[in-house]
Amino acid sequence: MDSVQRMSAECQKYLLDMAIDPMVWVHAMQTPPDQLFYFTGDELLKLKLATARADERKSSKDKSNAGDAAGSGQAPAPATPGKS
Repeated sequence: MDSVQRMSAECQKYLLDMAIDPMVWVHAMQTPPDQLFYFTGDELLKLKLATARADERKSSKDKSNAGDAAGSGQAPAPATPGKS
């Protein structure tokens, strides 16, 4: 039991050192060994396992690229080289 406690403490410290919410460890310990636990996008953000949702990054990037082409006075590059 001593080694289990020591390993548990090391894992929790590692998560804290990486600024990840220790609740990640709670979910890991509550999940039966024959099952997988999947965090939702919101849980990933809340637990500091992600910095932004992929759909938010894509939306933001698309808006940024559209603004760049519109504001530069240049036409956007063609999708296929050699074709307009």
